[in-house]
Amino acid sequence: MMRTSSLLPFAALLTLGAAPASAPRELCATATHYCTPLFFYEDSVEIAPAAAPLLDLAIGAIEDNPGASVVVAGYTDAVRSPPATVAMSQRMAQSARDYLVQHGVDPATITTEAYGSANPRVPNTPGKAEPENRRVEIWVMWK
Repeated sequence: MMRTSSLLPFAALLTLGAAPASAPRELCATATHYCTPLFFYEDSVEIAPAAAPLLDLAIGAIEDNPGASVVVAGYTDAVRSPPATVAMSQRMAQSARDYLVQHGVDPATITTEAYGSANPRVPNTPGKAEPENRRVEIWVMWK
């Protein structure tokens, strides 16, 4: 597993098989936080095997920083109604949270948030699938 000390020089592109081809694969790591987006296929909350390395990086950041707080935030495109997008984004965030907990992260340190189609990476068009907007962002923050 890669540790946060290895993340700092590593600031831009990762290959994530679950991401749409056009999606930026971002990783940010600083002295006080680490974050990464995980992309999901349409109508799916399943963590793709290709996303596991990014989740493992988040777990490494948590392990390297005792007392860190974790926010798992889910987002979707605007294919569904607003209440349905929030529900879907919550299920996506829960799926990522479950992965973290199954791999040893203390559930008490994790907060999940669901934003539905708010805060898109690219403009949302009602009824149109936008793969870049179907994502979970994992933020690991420490002092």
